[in-house]
Amino acid sequence: MTFIRELKRRNVFRVAAAYAVVAWLIAQVAELALDSFGAPDWVIRTVLFLLFAGFPLALVFAWAFELTPEGIRRDSSDVRDDRKPTPGMRILDGVIIAALIITAGYFGYDRLISGDAGDRVEPGEDRSSPAKLSDTGDKTGEPETTVPSIAVLPFINISDDPGNEYFAEGLSEELLTLLARIPGLQVAARTSSFAFKGSDAQIEQIARDLNVRYVLEGSVRKSGDTVRVTVQLVDAGNGFNLYNNKYERPLDDIFAVQDEIASSIVSALHMEVLGQSDGSTTTNPEVFSLYLKARYLNNLKGRENWQNAVIALKEAIAIDPGYAPVWSELSTTYRFQSNNKMRDPVEGMRLAREAAEKALALDNNLASAWISLSFALSLGEWDWDGAAEAVHRALELEPLNVDVLNGEGSIAMIQGQIDRAIRAYKRAVDLDPLNQSAQNSLGLAYMYAGRFDEAEATFQVLLQLNPGYPWGFANLGTVMLLAGQPETALETIRKNPDNFLRQFTESLALISLGRDDPQVPAFTQAAAENEPFWAAQVFAWGNDVDSAFESLNRAVDSRSISLAYILSSPFLLNLHADPRWERLLERVGLRDAYGAMRSR
Repeated sequence: MTFIRELKRRNVFRVAAAYAVVAWLIAQVAELALDSFGAPDWVIRTVLFLLFAGFPLALVFAWAFELTPEGIRRDSSDVRDDRKPTPGMRILDGVIIAALIITAGYFGYDRLISGDAGDRVEPGEDRSSPAKLSDTGDKTGEPETTVPSIAVLPFINISDDPGNEYFAEGLSEELLTLLARIPGLQVAARTSSFAFKGSDAQIEQIARDLNVRYVLEGSVRKSGDTVRVTVQLVDAGNGFNLYNNKYERPLDDIFAVQDEIASSIVSALHMEVLGQSDGSTTTNPEVFSLYLKARYLNNLKGRENWQNAVIALKEAIAIDPGYAPVWSELSTTYRFQSNNKMRDPVEGMRLAREAAEKALALDNNLASAWISLSFALSLGEWDWDGAAEAVHRALELEPLNVDVLNGEGSIAMIQGQIDRAIRAYKRAVDLDPLNQSAQNSLGLAYMYAGRFDEAEATFQVLLQLNPGYPWGFANLGTVMLLAGQPETALETIRKNPDNFLRQFTESLALISLGRDDPQVPAFTQAAAENEPFWAAQVFAWGNDVDSAFESLNRAVDSRSISLAYILSSPFLLNLHADPRWERLLERVGLRDAYGAMRSR
């Protein structure tokens, strides 16, 4: 008897086949379960090791033993070669057949869900006509629309290292940005969708709050030079999973993974016309990781985070100075530092402009760089026309980008075009309803337009989102003050958490009430040196016109960023008739804008 025939007689081949199929199924189930519970990488590696180690043991066991009606016993060498199938053989054959059926079912399900989601027919759906994307109104709160809408939730970091949080969050933000560039797809803005990070809110509630039909969620496991991304797309209208997939690739392929996910989502949403959309801009994996880290730090805000963001971005530039998004993010970081007095405003905005220009020299279609350039030109150089042109270019590239819309509202407000600012901020809030900055800007625009009821309602929403928002109670109280309710205004203002803002608006309210309170001179004296624009508003509100102009000229000399509010501030109105007013505006470069504002 040959060795091969002996292996067949002892069922070694049957055991090998059964073990291989069952082990593969165990590995798939274990990987899925462990990923769901966020188990570290070493657990799945241990499971795989045990399965591999068990294979030779199973073969040895099959050679030495056999399964009989009396149980397991050592193999008898006197058994005939051509005997009929034994109970052990039938059991092994049954195990193999069952495992193959389960495997086929697994592949069929995976193909149905992640590969051909567009061909699936749900209960009650007519196969002859594809589902319409507008069938959402009574399910998620989304208005009837033929435009598909989606929210990208922050991906969960399931890596061994909690420090990879920035990578998981950054990857989902990059995917959000990539999807937002696809014509015909409306994507909820980052601020609103990321507000659900760590929340136990259900998909249906998230979709309803964000006014979208579809929700994309996922997880990221980064280990060494390998990254595993798991994503699933859920139709919140009916709870069906339209698409899910798992990508395990080298970090070098992360940009291709992003493009694949975006393409698969578009396919799953039955979008027939994609239009032209640029894919991900590629770079060295280390540069990409540093870039995501800097964006993560910038979103956290704060002096130390901004400093560390600059360090990370400069490290990235040293490796790959040709990666445009890094320069754009550096420009944004310099602006943040300038706006928060971490840098001299002139120097900081100059650095922001230079970084934005380098980004645009590398990629002229980078909307974020155009917006950063707009802020640098306006606040740093008072080049209002150049800033407006930069905003216009950004709007052409990404008309639904909330940062772009906020930039449009900002330059419109600076130039006294309040109605245009309201339209821009309103659109930003519609796209990003949980964005506190956009809510605050919209409330200010309503207030400057004299639409006090709408302003008050907007600030109330802002305070519901965040009772501790620095300008929240101060702005709400200011609206009440301008609406002729100084007592209520003062009571509201005194709830404001920020000391400087509270003192500023409290001084205005005290003047309106005619109270000779030492708080007013104390504020103006302290602010005259460091915050002359704010002191000027208090002086003007109290009819101390000379002191107001003195402070305004000091603000111009120091190139105060706050001068952006000079045309819209209601507290400076009694200065407009003074000859010094237009001479001051000439120095700032806003005299023509003021003339246009008066003619409207």
